[in-house]
Amino acid sequence: MQVPPGSKIELYGDAVYLSAPSASGLADYKLRYNEYPELREQVQMLVYDLVKRHQLTIFKNVCGRCGNSCKRPGVVMREQEIFRIRARLGLTEEEFRRDYLDPAPSWNTGDGFIRLKNGACPLLKEGAGDTIASCSVHDIRPADCRLFVSNSPACRKEPGRLMQELAWIQVEHGKMLVRLMDGDRTELEDEQAFIDVLTAQLEATEATAEERLMRVANRALGIVREMTEEFHPARVDQQFHDNVAGLRKLVSDLGCLGGLDKQSPDLLEKLWADLSHLEDLAAGRVGIPVTDLAPLKKRRGSQVHWLQLTEDSVTAYYDVPRGLRQPGQPEKIPVYLSLGYYPQLQERVRAFMHELLTRDDESFQEKLTEGNPPCFMCGECCRAYSVEITPSDIDRLAEHLKMTPGELVEKHTSPGRFSWNSGNRILAKSDHEQRHAGQNPRLLPLKVVGHRDRSCVFLQETELGFWQCGVYTHRPEVCRRYPSTSSLCRRTNQLRHWGRQARSLVWVLIEPREVSAMPFQTASQGGTASKFVRRKWRRLDQAARALELEVDQILDQARRELEAAAPAPV
Repeated sequence: MQVPPGSKIELYGDAVYLSAPSASGLADYKLRYNEYPELREQVQMLVYDLVKRHQLTIFKNVCGRCGNSCKRPGVVMREQEIFRIRARLGLTEEEFRRDYLDPAPSWNTGDGFIRLKNGACPLLKEGAGDTIASCSVHDIRPADCRLFVSNSPACRKEPGRLMQELAWIQVEHGKMLVRLMDGDRTELEDEQAFIDVLTAQLEATEATAEERLMRVANRALGIVREMTEEFHPARVDQQFHDNVAGLRKLVSDLGCLGGLDKQSPDLLEKLWADLSHLEDLAAGRVGIPVTDLAPLKKRRGSQVHWLQLTEDSVTAYYDVPRGLRQPGQPEKIPVYLSLGYYPQLQERVRAFMHELLTRDDESFQEKLTEGNPPCFMCGECCRAYSVEITPSDIDRLAEHLKMTPGELVEKHTSPGRFSWNSGNRILAKSDHEQRHAGQNPRLLPLKVVGHRDRSCVFLQETELGFWQCGVYTHRPEVCRRYPSTSSLCRRTNQLRHWGRQARSLVWVLIEPREVSAMPFQTASQGGTASKFVRRKWRRLDQAARALELEVDQILDQARRELEAAAPAPV
């Protein structure tokens, strides 16, 4: 693989990104370690040596969990700290001072020195190996421990553990920039040997068939979008139709070849959707609705103006003609209908919301998941991906499950294959079949890394059909960082759990010509609602007409009941 001068190389925990200058005519490459074992091994060695050389500079604020800071004498425990810690241990103050403290010559007679036992703090928990240690009262540890600087000469930092603190390494124009998970950045100098070895390894690596397919698919997507942007009805000729047909054949061939599933499950779907839109433009299909619903009834003395939907109600607004309006009466009269009293109306509202939330409108779906939305608990991320956990994750899970790290590794993991850290492991998948297998033709055939008919061994289903993590409070770091705004979350919940997405809306307004929807995040930021022209969305317009008709029938029935109950004229 050619690495032209001026290329940018980015090393992440799971892949290498190579961005070549545009003048070279090469597209960006993404090289996953599980597909390049030799590259992975070389990167592991390079990064390990880099970490070892710079452990007290790049990682000066990162604890290596060697336990040496807990073996130094003279650690002071303040009087106010004694109360919290001895209460945690269930000891009286007299018992705690007798067993854990020596008098401290400080200005406060209530303070004390922690008494070492076998050369270490008695509150230290030694783990499996002399480089794994943890404090049994870490969250309430003394200030003297909190202020200890982790770049002391006494610190020992095992490079394999420090590697998991790396977010990425960037190499560009002979310079190297390193960023940690906590956001700290460090620019390193005199690392030309590292850069030379990495570049030589990349040039010796051949692009896989999958990457070549990705380049073809991305190029086709660019052509389709360019044709859409430059579209004009006067330019539609036989050559235009031949080009579209050729692109559609290309997409079909790519789908048959496979190989795109792992890196971009959305790519073929986007290509197909964009081609369909381009064909609709050429054919003049503008989506004018054709409906078999009866015309909306006209009410006596007024007519429907709009419907406003909230989570549990429908408010119908009617225009009152000027000639029939009473003095002081508003132009529009609201009528509030609770969904709890009208089951049929509730079904119509659900049918309308289904059409609204399952439409193929990416910008609207992004608004629903804008900001930091809650997880919809669909469990798709626990099925679609193979989760690679770090040594710290293993320690935390093992402690929670009351197992040794070795037992956890043996029972619940397999060897890692995505990361530069050789100590990482892959969480096992359960053998039970997924309850929704085969029910979603748009999702299930496009597998990412894992297997959607199997799920993470810790995934559990609730009685209400939600999915939850059985080790949520101790879940791996990669699971903690997984965003609920992911396209996988958005697509899964749009197609399968659209009712949960409805809670992301403040209100929906149905007017004669358009539908408006206001997401919570947009409303909180003072933004404007998303608007949809009804005639361009046939099924949405049909559902809106059915809902309007149902509201009208309910109010007609209410009017007839009022008229029947009215006293006869004298």
